[in-house]
Amino acid sequence: MEALISIKNTPFRSWTYGSCGFKIVGMKNGIEAKFLEARKKLARRIRELRKKQEWTQQELAEQADLATRHIQRLESKRPPSIELDSIVKISAAFKITPSELLDF
Repeated sequence: MEALISIKNTPFRSWTYGSCGFKIVGMKNGIEAKFLEARKKLARRIRELRKKQEWTQQELAEQADLATRHIQRLESKRPPSIELDSIVKISAAFKITPSELLDF
């Protein structure tokens, strides 16, 4: 069950808290667009590093111990939010630090 929690003086209208943790709902002031742009940059970075290794999405998924579908979503035109665990696993697969993966 998700509970709706409002937090005042933030750029977000509300947060939901469920079994997976916090999720931002109803962003305003163009922040949603900025988050989407950052996710797109990360998607391009992952794709670029994967192609440099000459890996398929399935090979990256195996190296990172993630589902192939998850890699496909992360590299899509509208990538979802990514969890820290996935960032760590993907960077380890490329033998780089999470900071290097996020350097875009």
